[in-house]
Amino acid sequence: MASSPSAKWDSRVSALRKKCQGAASLSAKIRYVGVINEFGRTMTGALRPGTVPILDKRHTHNEFFIMSSLLNMRSGSVRPLGRLDHMTLQHDKVYVVVIPDGRNIFYVSIDVDVRNISGLILKIKKKISG
Repeated sequence: MASSPSAKWDSRVSALRKKCQGAASLSAKIRYVGVINEFGRTMTGALRPGTVPILDKRHTHNEFFIMSSLLNMRSGSVRPLGRLDHMTLQHDKVYVVVIPDGRNIFYVSIDVDVRNISGLILKIKKKISG
């Protein structure tokens, strides 16, 4: 018997949530790991316990929309440049790492005082790809 569309969706979101939680557990410096869809809507996410979000709800929505729009607009660059592996934005307070995954986007915020950002990004990518 085939699963209902709702059950398939729940299963997919649950699998993404587990990836977020697994990635978030890699370091105490990871503030947030979430998945947004191609329209910038949050599918799931994991905020480090005790962490106060830097952005309010409206700014978070705008940030996610900007990231999804940027990646959608860059889709024409894939052929000449190759597939985007990840993008890192360095702010005064946090790093934001954006990792495309098909139609979804993993959005990760990391404390700026992390020691080895490159090594941590590699661990995160490995955790979410598995």
